[in-house]
Amino acid sequence: PFLMVTPDGDRGLWMDWYDGSHHFKSWVLDEVIAAIRKSHPVIEGPAGLHLVGVSMGGGGGIQMWLAEPARFASATIISAPILGDADTRAFLKPYMDPDILERVFGPPGSGHGIDPFARLTSRSRTPAAG
Repeated sequence: PFLMVTPDGDRGLWMDWYDGSHHFKSWVLDEVIAAIRKSHPVIEGPAGLHLVGVSMGGGGGIQMWLAEPARFASATIISAPILGDADTRAFLKPYMDPDILERVFGPPGSGHGIDPFARLTSRSRTPAAG
């Protein structure tokens, strides 16, 4: 048996927003996981925690995994674009107001969030915090 938790992140991109108004990633990593572990008999440690994200949830999932890879036994990212900052903004532009994009990611080139494309194509290929 297993327990699947699917929180609702609205259209928050599962990130802690640059402007500080929303903390979706921290909410999942710090509060949702802790609440589930407290209220349900689950396997402790990484062996009991597998991350799955689809589409926008996949984009947030890869941010969470790249931020704390040792926390999860596995990460499965489905139908999420793995793009650098500029390409992410261009991809999202038809779907989101430019003011919202800046609130989420900060000004272009601010480096907010983890660039999954750069991290996954780096020589080390080893996720690390930051």
